Amino acid sequence: MPEMFRIIFVVVLLLLAIPLFNKGKEYWDEKLSKAKVIVQSMEKAIRYGAGKK
Repeated sequence: MPEMFRIIFVVVLLLLAIPLFNKGKEYWDEKLSKAKVIVQSMEKAIRYGAGKK
C-alpha cells in the first residue's frame, strides 16, 4: 500500500514540476524542500498506521 501512495505522490509532483521549471531556481528549491517535508510526514504517517495494526 505505501508503494501506491508513493507512485501517486510522484505523479502529482511531476505534474506540479512542469510549470515550476519555467520559474526561478529559488522558487523551485523552496517548493522542493516543502515537498520533501510533506513526503517525509506522509511516510511517517503510513509507517505509524502500519505499525498500529
